[in-house]
Amino acid sequence: MTDQKDEWQRRLAAEGVPLGVYVHEKGGEYLLFAVSCDERNGDFLAHYYSFEKRTRWTRTLVNFMSRFQYQRAATLTNYTMLRDELAVALGITSLSKKVSTNPIDVPCDGDGGPGIIGTGK
Repeated sequence: MTDQKDEWQRRLAAEGVPLGVYVHEKGGEYLLFAVSCDERNGDFLAHYYSFEKRTRWTRTLVNFMSRFQYQRAATLTNYTMLRDELAVALGITSLSKKVSTNPIDVPCDGDGGPGIIGTGK
């Protein structure tokens, strides 16, 4: 027996929105790095990163697709920039060190790098 969330997941998997670099209707390049499903109502959400402002955003996928135009597949450099920006947001100054100034304890592996969230490893 399937429930509503199973149906939403099936629809999300079938959506087929390409991740990559998009241009907003008013200009500016953005990296669409994830598409997810809101568990409260089943809305599809677009998660994207502004290369210019170095900020992350979320809006409904319907809204995103109406205002952004796909340009090209993302490069490893695009994802490295996003990874580094997320590390800064978590208080990690490098991928091999944990910053103690962040009040949230970021799990780390044995050599001080970030570990798997929620496992303490």
